[in-house]
Amino acid sequence: MKAFIPVAMALGVCLGGCQPSLIPGATNIEPPTKGVYVGGLYKPIAKSRGDAAPVNLIRICTVSTTLDEFGVPAPERSEIADIDLLATRKLSTSVSGLNVAIAQAGLSGTISDYYEYKIVNASSYELGLADASTVFAKLMKKADCRTQVAEELEEGEVVQVTKAYVGDIVFRKKTGASLSGELSAPAVQAALSRDTDLSFKGKGMVFAFVGKTKAGTGY
Repeated sequence: MKAFIPVAMALGVCLGGCQPSLIPGATNIEPPTKGVYVGGLYKPIAKSRGDAAPVNLIRICTVSTTLDEFGVPAPERSEIADIDLLATRKLSTSVSGLNVAIAQAGLSGTISDYYEYKIVNASSYELGLADASTVFAKLMKKADCRTQVAEELEEGEVVQVTKAYVGDIVFRKKTGASLSGELSAPAVQAALSRDTDLSFKGKGMVFAFVGKTKAGTGY
């Protein structure tokens, strides 16, 4: 069979009209999930147009968390700072509306003085491009994986995750103030949900990634 030449292109570059990424150069996963492993192959399902639009990832070829089976080092872990979601440009519209509601209720400050919505205990896991190429080449030696990749390429993209961002998502009230109506916790979550599908709780959730799209199986 005539060999395809693998072509790689980084995801996460916003071409306009898409939602800002939580991590510069990365693509948001919405809703955040588990079971996305660095080095593995996935089918991205975009929620809207734009290369940096949030996606869901459907697993194609499975790898372990350590990548021992491929003879490469495990993905390198690095701690990253907490992400204050209420301060992100992604949620600026809904936060502005909530701040108006705060003022109309005769309260001082902003919604951030009353609620916390963050990604905490966050880390990134990264695989070097040379090691990622080794993993891909060995995956393509597996007939079932190679066949699945070829089938998915007929309809869309196949992505190899080279870096994943993982953290705990928390939403909680910060003060003892009695908040009701459009400032109650359910109402605030509903307002924020108009701009995001990041969910409001979850431990060890993969919320963003960097990947390489593959144009062929290499065989």
